[in-house]
Amino acid sequence: MKRIFFVDIDGTIINCSKGLIVPSENTIKAFRKIRENGDYIFIASGRAKCLLPESVVELKPSGYVLANGAYAEINDEILFMDSMSLESKNKIIDFANRREGAYYLETVDAIYTRDLSLQVHKDYAEAWNVLDCYKDEGYSDNLDINIAMLAFDKDYKEEMYQELSPFVDVNPHNGTYSGDLNIKGVNKGTAVKRVCEMLNIDLNNSYAFGDGINDIEMMMAVKHSVAMNNACDELKNIASEVTDDVLEDGFYNYLIKNNIISE
Repeated sequence: MKRIFFVDIDGTIINCSKGLIVPSENTIKAFRKIRENGDYIFIASGRAKCLLPESVVELKPSGYVLANGAYAEINDEILFMDSMSLESKNKIIDFANRREGAYYLETVDAIYTRDLSLQVHKDYAEAWNVLDCYKDEGYSDNLDINIAMLAFDKDYKEEMYQELSPFVDVNPHNGTYSGDLNIKGVNKGTAVKRVCEMLNIDLNNSYAFGDGINDIEMMMAVKHSVAMNNACDELKNIASEVTDDVLEDGFYNYLIKNNIISE
């Protein structure tokens, strides 16, 4: 019976803020060996496809679960794609404009924001290191938006919950004045279940690796849930196991320790 592995990116196999810009050699080896074993390995991220670093694409995963579960593909073929309602998009734009923040409406190919010259945008985009994705023109109401983000220079977390939670699921980023805005009821957990069902994979053979709040539903959906040692406490508390820090090859170490791959 095939196994399936769902692996987050930021804080799980890279950590740009700590200098790990590209996956380690051990991570590259782990992806290769899992594929050689005949198992599936998916990248599972809040990022849109256009925000994927080339170094992650070069890992050659079996497929992707992106936009916190709104988009999935395997072997370059789309498995499913969910789109945000027009009302939700308008509420997000209005919320950001009234507070002089940056909004990000994300499609597979581009991310639309209101003003590329905003300092809050420059700071945020530089941290993601994929500047070519961002556009401040060309947005239209009929675009398929899979996920949105907001970024500010001060804390509007409570206001985000109060004003936007009736329309989207609000998912703040750890330690920043930013957050994901997911399509209501869509998350990595719902996507993992859909992917496993479509590929006829028993959930008992499913694994997930992550570090953040947006990984909680994914951890609860799989049989084997593994939090990084650098993960938030909320994730560690519900994971079935905690592995080493991302900077210490925690993903690879778990696979070796549990005899999933060999050195």
